[in-house]
Amino acid sequence: MDIVHNAKEAHLSWLPSTSGSPPPPNALQADSGVCVIRGKKDEHLIPGKMLLRTGTASILYEGKEISLSEFEILCNTNVFSNQTLYQWVPASFGRVPAGALLAGITSTSEPLYVARAIVQDELCIGKVNCSQKFALLPYKGKENKVKHYEVLCFIEQKD
Repeated sequence: MDIVHNAKEAHLSWLPSTSGSPPPPNALQADSGVCVIRGKKDEHLIPGKMLLRTGTASILYEGKEISLSEFEILCNTNVFSNQTLYQWVPASFGRVPAGALLAGITSTSEPLYVARAIVQDELCIGKVNCSQKFALLPYKGKENKVKHYEVLCFIEQKD
């Protein structure tokens, strides 16, 4: 058998889940107890969060945080499970770093990316798209515009 040295692998996958179900053991956590998810609302596919302590998932939609009963949870499905091939990269003012994970899309075909930032001393998970000059993050059920945030990105693999 030939050994392939320059093989590339899709190491993050979106797996279906439901509210109240335990996440897979390889679910990607944006912070301790908070997993990255995405869900559909109308014609949008929007990144959001799942709280492990409650099993609830939510996204931001039209300025409010809404709960989801069905969603997809982001999981590390790398063959080499001990490797971390993603990182959180600082960004600001609507910019998205190279290698950002495409996590959703609006009804007008604008790409959405996973963002996280501190809002009122709490790490929040939300979205950023390049047409706006900020990330949108939920806090206490409402949308917050944040100019400085981090975006989930793939780590460049050296060949």
